[in-house]
Amino acid sequence: MAAMAELVNKGLVKYVGVSNFSTHLMQEAQYHLGSVPLVCNQVAYHLNDRDIEREVLPFAKKHGITNMRYSPFEYAPYVFGAKGFPKVGSQERKVLESIGAKYGKTAYQVALNWVLR
Repeated sequence: MAAMAELVNKGLVKYVGVSNFSTHLMQEAQYHLGSVPLVCNQVAYHLNDRDIEREVLPFAKKHGITNMRYSPFEYAPYVFGAKGFPKVGSQERKVLESIGAKYGKTAYQVALNWVLR
């Protein structure tokens, strides 16, 4: 992080961002960045993984750190425990489809809108 701060101070990069940092790691990163702000944390966020809502999102909001979300449909079958997007016919998919039907949207559009909200 000190090296990243140096790059910002030299004008070689504009901003510093991280990926998958916990609240503790964001605090540690900011400490080492000094006066250079940490501006972004890229984190997984989807209907089956809302863990960041407990600590990461509130901390980031309080400190002006943008959260860039990835895997809004949980396309990660290689990750242990990943469920993937709700399959056609599942109760979860039926809920998404019923919401979508009300607004003329697909289940994917409903899920994406939820992530972006």
